Amino acid sequence: NGVWDSQLPLNSDGELELDRYATVQMALLSSRDYQNEVERLYASALTLSGNQFEFDVNWFGGSDTAFLAQSDGFNAIRNLRTVNQIGAVRNLAAGGQFATSLINSFTWQLGGAGPTNFSAGNILVSLTQPLLRGAFRHVRTESLTQAERNLLYSARDFARFRRQFYLTNVSAYLNLLNQAQSVRIDAENLSNLELSLEELNVLLERDLVSPIQVDQVFQQYQSGRISLINSQQSLETALDQFRF
Repeated sequence: NGVWDSQLPLNSDGELELDRYATVQMALLSSRDYQNEVERLYASALTLSGNQFEFDVNWFGGSDTAFLAQSDGFNAIRNLRTVNQIGAVRNLAAGGQFATSLINSFTWQLGGAGPTNFSAGNILVSLTQPLLRGAFRHVRTESLTQAERNLLYSARDFARFRRQFYLTNVSAYLNLLNQAQSVRIDAENLSNLELSLEELNVLLERDLVSPIQVDQVFQQYQSGRISLINSQQSLETALDQFRF
């Protein structure tokens, strides 16, 4: 979606202001790891639904119509036959299966001795129960029980992942604040060292301090510059990792 950024809660300057809550919300929307965990949990639920569906009443039905023409002239026969069927099948927890169906057929015969029609209906009921393979509840429902356990394990793993996910993202956000504060501290320290160096240079011109003292502060100033550069680099690295 090329306009996804237009849905972000931006301020008047077009910037996204982050706090701990906004950080977690943005992560929930854009994290691939979180999406994978959601889909893994959903897949476990689908597996359980499939196992539960085996023990539901499954309806079926249909209609079939056929037209048959034989011979020509006086002996011509034209038959129109339609068959309608509706039924249900249910698997039992003990391993058996109950099935029933209602079949109605209607036939119209044209030609021959004259037009005739007749109908017939049948009700079929069957009950099968294995006695050895696949019999009894603890065997037949094993796949359903395992699917329920897998979903429970997935839900627990997902709950644990959410806590870790929150901790990881909030820790990253707080680390950014810490890095930004380090940059501000190093910048303030460098500013103070620069003022001290300028003051010592003025005192050196008046022979009030020795060159060694000036060189020592100059070294501290250069070290402060390096420290500020390192802090800025660490902040940029942490920010890139945070974006990912």
